[in-house]
Order: sequence, then C-alpha cells, then structure tokens
Amino acid sequence: MGTSAGGVGSLAGFTQFTSQSPDAIQGRRIIDYLNVYQDGVTHRLAVNRIASIAFRRQPVRNSSLPPYVAPEHIYSAATVTFTDGGTLDGDNVNPGTLLLRGTTPDGRVEIPWQEIEAVRFTR
Repeated sequence: MGTSAGGVGSLAGFTQFTSQSPDAIQGRRIIDYLNVYQDGVTHRLAVNRIASIAFRRQPVRNSSLPPYVAPEHIYSAATVTFTDGGTLDGDNVNPGTLLLRGTTPDGRVEIPWQEIEAVRFTR
C-alpha cells in the first residue's frame, strides 16, 4: 500500500505551474479597526475615529507560560480618545503583530505596537 497522486494535463501546463512561484504572503495591510475589550465586551473601534491611544502594560502574574518566556507575558490595556472627544478605557487590547508605519525626515519607520506607549493621530 502506498500513497499516489495523479493528474491530467499537458507538460507545458505543468511546467508553467511549477515554474511560477506563489506570491509571498506578507500579511501587510492597513487595518480599519482595532478591538478593545472592556469588562468582557468587545468594542470594534474604527481607526479613522481614533484621535489617540495610550497603552498601559504590566507583566501577567502567575503566567502559565514556560519560565523562559513568562517574563515577556504582558497584559495590555488602553485608553482610547476619539476624534469627537469621547474616551474608552479598555481593560484589554491585543494588537498582536501590528506595526505602526510612517515616514520621518530620515526615512521610513516601522514600530511594533508592543514598543509604543502612546500614539496621537494627526489628520
């Protein structure tokens, strides 16, 4: 018993299929919203309505992660100020692997969200 695979088609079609490398998945796109949690309720916030975000971070106490990564297990909360002046004091926000991208006089910058304390958007 064995495993086999087969297909029907021309050799030219097969060569074209194998010679084209697939586009790399970059996972780079502009986000339209950010999820902020408050008392167990998810608030899906439109980024274009956010004027500023201030993060608060603290280590997770009694982390269930292995000891070699437990010190990096961080709990993040955020205070969001909206363009209309309202605020939301979230008790949890997980931006994951998001990057804040921008340009400066010295060139392009990419900053991981976990390294940002506060950001203010100017439109």
